[in-house]
Amino acid sequence: MCIRDSQRRVRGVFGSERMEDADADLARAIAESLAEQQGEPEVRAPDPVRNEALVDNTDASMPGTRRTRNHERDRFRSFAGEASGNGFAQLFKPPVDLLYSGQFHEAKRKGTEELRYLVVNLQAVDEFASHTLNRDTWKNKQVRAVIKEACILWQFYGSEEQGAQFQSLYPGACASLPVVAILDPRTGQLLHHWAGMVQPNELYNKLKELMQSHPLEQLTRPAKRPKVLSLHSDADEEAALAAAIAASLADGPQAQVIEVKDTPHKSEPGQPELKPQLCCDEPPEPAAGGPNSTKLKIRLPDHSWVVRRFDMEVPIEMVRQFVRWKLPDARIREFELLQSYPAKSLNSTEQTLEQAGLKNAQLLANWIEDTIEL
Repeated sequence: MCIRDSQRRVRGVFGSERMEDADADLARAIAESLAEQQGEPEVRAPDPVRNEALVDNTDASMPGTRRTRNHERDRFRSFAGEASGNGFAQLFKPPVDLLYSGQFHEAKRKGTEELRYLVVNLQAVDEFASHTLNRDTWKNKQVRAVIKEACILWQFYGSEEQGAQFQSLYPGACASLPVVAILDPRTGQLLHHWAGMVQPNELYNKLKELMQSHPLEQLTRPAKRPKVLSLHSDADEEAALAAAIAASLADGPQAQVIEVKDTPHKSEPGQPELKPQLCCDEPPEPAAGGPNSTKLKIRLPDHSWVVRRFDMEVPIEMVRQFVRWKLPDARIREFELLQSYPAKSLNSTEQTLEQAGLKNAQLLANWIEDTIEL
């Protein structure tokens, strides 16, 4: 059907008065006719799907990005400043020339050998007071001089393994970080501590005060007991030790140490020679679950451990007698008895276990001539 025929049909149906509507219908009919002749129009392929986001390339939390994770102590470092020898990092640089780099027990041993106080600085990288300690306190000339003269400085972060170990040993001193603590390296006793920033003059004055009131030279080894026994033979030795223990366990202040003379034991004519009894019998052990009984864990001088029950009313000398019974060498060698924590020497043998506060305690027995390590 041609276009003219379509026009005539439209005019015949609608008349001249509706030509405008007819023209519109004609246009639609022409479009439909052309579509039928040419087929469906070609459809363009869809655009590929793309997901994009505006992200900072330095953000390591987003997938697809990569950034090297530095140690927490590098957070305030300026590597460019360090390369040039100045800048922010140099201002807060730790006192590496003063620090002892070993572990905590190694620092204690070194302090004991060299008679130096152990100064511990436990830091927190997120606390600015830790960095002001590096900037002000550890760079002070007076503080540096006294540390070089009489101290060992041990510095770690609280989040590191060594720092966590120190916090477990001294929880009361590490309630908040940073902390600066002064220890007696021989016993591990906490002499003084600060939380937060410590002014240089305050630290310097405290160290000087401790050097006068708590000198390590006098605390290196406890005073030995006076020797009143003269031993020249095995029999005399055993008898003398038996007499000393019997005197120390006697009740009342009138007990005296018996001095054994140098003359050997002699028996009557016709009688067999008498030998003194062994001095160290096993002390009595109370029944388990008794109202006054307690368990003590004792490290013997040969570094072996033993657990034993004692009555809380017995004197500390009873524990010493047990050590002599357990370890024969302790009958002829001098040893000392110490409480491990809190560290203190148990020199008063007349004091009872209850008076000394040794319920369920851990004790150390060390040879006098050995270096004491707690």
